[in-house]
Amino acid sequence: MSHSHLIRYILYFEASPDQIQVEIGNMTAEPVKFKCVEILEMTVQILNLFHKKLQDICASRQKNSIENIIRIFPDIQQAENDLNQLQSLLDPLALPQLLSIVSFWKNSSRIHHICKGLSFLNKAVSANIDSTLLDSVCAINEKTSGDECALTYEKYRDKIEKPLSDDMLTLFSYYSSGSDLFEFLGSLSNDDVYNLQEAVNDWEETLVSTKIVFEFATVKNFVDRAYDTIKVKHQELKNTPLQLNDIVTGFATIWKNEQFKDLRTYLESSSLALSSIKRIHLELVDKEQSKRRRIADILQKSIV
Repeated sequence: MSHSHLIRYILYFEASPDQIQVEIGNMTAEPVKFKCVEILEMTVQILNLFHKKLQDICASRQKNSIENIIRIFPDIQQAENDLNQLQSLLDPLALPQLLSIVSFWKNSSRIHHICKGLSFLNKAVSANIDSTLLDSVCAINEKTSGDECALTYEKYRDKIEKPLSDDMLTLFSYYSSGSDLFEFLGSLSNDDVYNLQEAVNDWEETLVSTKIVFEFATVKNFVDRAYDTIKVKHQELKNTPLQLNDIVTGFATIWKNEQFKDLRTYLESSSLALSSIKRIHLELVDKEQSKRRRIADILQKSIV
């Protein structure tokens, strides 16, 4: 492919960065020699074309879908840095919104988990967190307009991200990414957790270490104590809906305890070992049920 054909390809078909790299790769594979001036001319044409593309994006950023913005960056993790380096080619009024859009997209997975985790807590503790905002954030996708994405993201940042610590945001994200863990914790009694610890101590061969089960038990202890604190607050409010700050305060109060200083690490280890912990618990339940059946059989025979 000649350099003129390459320019036309990019212009007419709006090639993505990956496509441009492929076409340049194909071009260099051909046994064609270019003069330095031809290479410079091609570079200038590509730069001018890219500049025009950036101007079009700036002009239409509010109405067009964000896929037109994020697709020009081969690595979304570096997009903010790329935009800052391209400031001289961008409309100064558009730059803040473009930065907001790529920042959201770079962190979209974590943001979605935080919002979904808060939605879970909203129902679990009878809170009054802005579900409309949470749903709006989770609804953002590649087809969302630039204006809607930026506005929704800024609301999320003002109401959730900025007021909360990174520890608290991580905890809330686990209520989504590790929802199975919290559902399982909620199904266990303190006796169940004690039996898990005893089983791991007694068995020579086990699926998880005593350290992991201790960390799991610590997470259980933290969650139960935080819920108790939140419940007391709910009663103080005479059962009126809790606000986000009430939930955050409940968790933060318990988190200050020294035994929970490594909670983030414990959340991760417990999530990773969850299937094994469930299996041990199931074996204990089966053994307990078998024991009860044997006792029932003995009692039945003694009566007869």
